[in-house]
Formats: sequence, structure tokens, C-alpha cells
Amino acid sequence: MKPKRILISAAPKIDLGKSKFGGSPDLPQGVLFPQNDSKEDIPFLCQINLKDFENEIAPSGLLYFFCQLDDTTEYGRVIFVSDEESLNSVTPESINMEYMDIEYPFSEYAISFKEMDEVDRSAEDYFVTMGASRFGGGIFISGADYSKEDRISLLQINTNEIDDLKGNVESILHFFIDKKDLMQKNFKNVLVTSQH
Repeated sequence: MKPKRILISAAPKIDLGKSKFGGSPDLPQGVLFPQNDSKEDIPFLCQINLKDFENEIAPSGLLYFFCQLDDTTEYGRVIFVSDEESLNSVTPESINMEYMDIEYPFSEYAISFKEMDEVDRSAEDYFVTMGASRFGGGIFISGADYSKEDRISLLQINTNEIDDLKGNVESILHFFIDKKDLMQKNFKNVLVTSQH
């Protein structure tokens, strides 16, 4: 999946269903916050409207990303919905903030996308280019190597690009998916992890 650079910017108001980072998710009626093993809601990270760019997933619909934002990032989930007609801004009912060093929910930011080219690991600008916030593409290797055959990066967020998170959580948040699952719109097996 060809990567798209994610650009995050302040916005006075973001319309329901638009791509955004932070705030509260715009979920269809009947879709609930995903929960961790302790039955606590997992914090909302961002939502991406697939109408915003050409992609291999669907011509329309929304992807929602949830992540614990502490050192237990294995509590991450991705939800895909095709229904954009019955959206409502939803607030979580039970989030444990005990081990989180941020205020939640954090500020709402607009997300836009632009084309980007990946670079080889031997390139001089590898860490700058591949370490940026982006949707899709190859796996950025910084320390631990999570690459394997047919696994790609679904979403990567560089938290240093976001004032609310900078310095308070791991620098890079990763959502990895196998190509087969992606083609089947199966987001139940997404691997969520973080790196310094």
C-alpha cells in the first residue's frame, strides 16, 4: 500500500466524520469503544476517512484507531465501518488514566494527507522520512525489527509532531497489519506497538 504522509494541524472545528487526531471519535450508532482485558475503554487516537485518498481498502468508510498510550500499547484496536450516515461524537465511559502521562481526551487536530516516497534503510534521510507520521507503506525499523513477509504498516504516528503527546509517550506508535487481513478488511489481528 503506497504510503501517505499524515499532516496534523490545528483547526477551529472539525466536521463530523472527517479525518482527525484526538478529541472524541465519530462512531455509528451501536459501535462502542473497544475495551482492554480489564473492561476499560481504550483511548481514542485518530480516525481516517478513506474518501480522503486513493487506497486499497475501500473507496469510502472510516478507520478508527485506539491505543493505550502508555507502556501497554498492546492494548490497541482498529475498527472499520462503512456506515457514515449515523455518526455521533462518542465519549468513553471508563478509561484508566493512572499510568498515562497525558490529559485525555487530548486536543482535536485536523488530518490531511500528501503523497510520499519511501527510502531505503541505507539512505541518509531514512530516519527523518520513514519516521514521520504516515498511513500505509513499509515498516520503519528503529531498534526492534517488526518486519515480516507480507506485513505492512497500516498507521504510524510520530508523537513528537503533536504538542499534546510530545515527550509524554513513546516517540513512534505503530499499527501493523498482514496484507491478507488488509485485503479482507479484517482488523482484529493488528499488531500495535511503540518505540522510542
